[in-house]
Amino acid sequence: ARYVGAPYLPMKRNAVDVLFERVLPTWAASRSSQLPGQPLAGLRLLDFGAGDGRVVAAAASRGMRAVGYEVNPWLVLWSRLRTRPALAMAPAPGSGELRWANAWDADFRDVDVLTVYGIPGVMDRCAEKCEAELPPHAVVVSHHFDVPGWERMLVADIEGLKLYDLSRRSQLRRREPVVE
Repeated sequence: ARYVGAPYLPMKRNAVDVLFERVLPTWAASRSSQLPGQPLAGLRLLDFGAGDGRVVAAAASRGMRAVGYEVNPWLVLWSRLRTRPALAMAPAPGSGELRWANAWDADFRDVDVLTVYGIPGVMDRCAEKCEAELPPHAVVVSHHFDVPGWERMLVADIEGLKLYDLSRRSQLRRREPVVE
């Protein structure tokens, strides 16, 4: 059977470590709502195309409430089995869930951090959904690929992990359609 979606390309373990040890803690340190010693605890993460679930498991292990979306049912089954021990040991308030569902149908309104490893054509569509649904305080982390039109929201690019801060959204100047 074929599943419509991006090809499975797992994020390297080093990139996951950089995401949770450098990129997100640096951003979280600038927020006043963090818990002492647990800068990511309680934040809500959505992994757009969860693959083997390693991002969801890493987020949960740091006290985040993480949900991963994946369209390939075999990857979902494998990732649930693979991450079960890590998710069971997640410190409160951390939790993780891997859903066999299309991320395009997900509700982004309560997300603090969205992670995506999307190809250029997908990133345009993802940007539109993020702009329409993510709250103003949210961030998007793109692995390797730029989000078109979001140059002014790019606040960090650490080893190919690009952090876009949507609180800078007002600085965006998307061209309005010309009406004649």
